[in-house]
Amino acid sequence: MFTPAKPALLSRHLLFMVILILKNSAGFHSKINGSNKQVSTGDSVTLDCNVSEVNAKQVNWNKDRVSLFSRSLVHNKTQRNFTSDRMSIDPIIPTKLEISNVHQDDAGIYCCSVVTKRGMKTTEWNLTVSERESPKEISSPSSFPCLYPLVIGLVLSAITCSTVLLYRKLRTRATSQDP
Repeated sequence: MFTPAKPALLSRHLLFMVILILKNSAGFHSKINGSNKQVSTGDSVTLDCNVSEVNAKQVNWNKDRVSLFSRSLVHNKTQRNFTSDRMSIDPIIPTKLEISNVHQDDAGIYCCSVVTKRGMKTTEWNLTVSERESPKEISSPSSFPCLYPLVIGLVLSAITCSTVLLYRKLRTRATSQDP
């Protein structure tokens, strides 16, 4: 017979099945903040998704929401749209973006999205580029504090040698003038 508890139990089972179906069909989207990366001009930087590409169907790289690279592992197609020849991604391991000799225009928000059959995982970095500090110019002796003792030692040695030589010269004259 049909009791009031059975429809409630049936509706809970149906709700659970609908949630499970939606979860599996829609997949999931996991967003991970990589970090803020700070580099100096001229440095090299590697951004790594840290995602296993074993089950990956597609890997996409964007800079400031503009596509840089797309690799479809299902269709074996690669599209590159790098803003610089200093950027590179190995198509075999498309989860690592390398930028060599970083310039100011490389700064921005970088995003790596990996699509698997379970959903999408996105990692985001904010890359900031600062000017490299130039080495201090050698303009004054104060740049070389270790030279002061050396110079003082050389001057004192020169004075001592001159004094000794002058003393000997005067002594030999005095002895030669004595009758």
